[in-house]
Amino acid sequence: TTPPSAPAVVRDGTGTDISDTNSLTALSANWDFSADAESGVAKYWYAIGTSLGGTDTLGWTDNGTATAVTKTALTLTTGTTYYFSVRAENGTGLQSAASNSNGQKATENIIVPPQPGTAAKPYPNPYNFSNSGTMKFSIDGPAAGEVSIYSSSGRLVKKLTGTNTIEWDGKNESGERVKPGIYLYYTADSSNRKTGKLLIK
Repeated sequence: TTPPSAPAVVRDGTGTDISDTNSLTALSANWDFSADAESGVAKYWYAIGTSLGGTDTLGWTDNGTATAVTKTALTLTTGTTYYFSVRAENGTGLQSAASNSNGQKATENIIVPPQPGTAAKPYPNPYNFSNSGTMKFSIDGPAAGEVSIYSSSGRLVKKLTGTNTIEWDGKNESGERVKPGIYLYYTADSSNRKTGKLLIK
């Protein structure tokens, strides 16, 4: 006889709330569970718009009982902020009020990577997701260094920092596993700059 509660928080991204996404074709969000003591929560609906509560990018879409979504095949505009709206529906078809995310700006992080030169030696290379462990990069000297991973098209995938040995688990800045393929890496410390290629299987 009463609608379910609205999701308390809607977060942009696949985990903690993000403010920017480096994709122009996909957006992700996740949200808290709703509750309905009478007939239970049957499904969640989500929409995407360029304003709070807007549906101009994607109209209301059934997401089943899942509390997370990654919508692909979108056409996003660089510099535009996109908002998710989510509402719950109970077993009798009553829907909650919509809860909104605080928005994520679409940015295409295209960077011209350095050309491969003296190759550093990440290990293992090729890196296989079916094997446990992480890929390791050696950084010379006691000072902190960094490793930047780029796609073959020049898009920054992940930037890592550390000393001596820097590890990468094969995930991008959004915490998602990268696709198999060839990637470029760029290592830098106080005295050395090295570039090379790595293969993800």
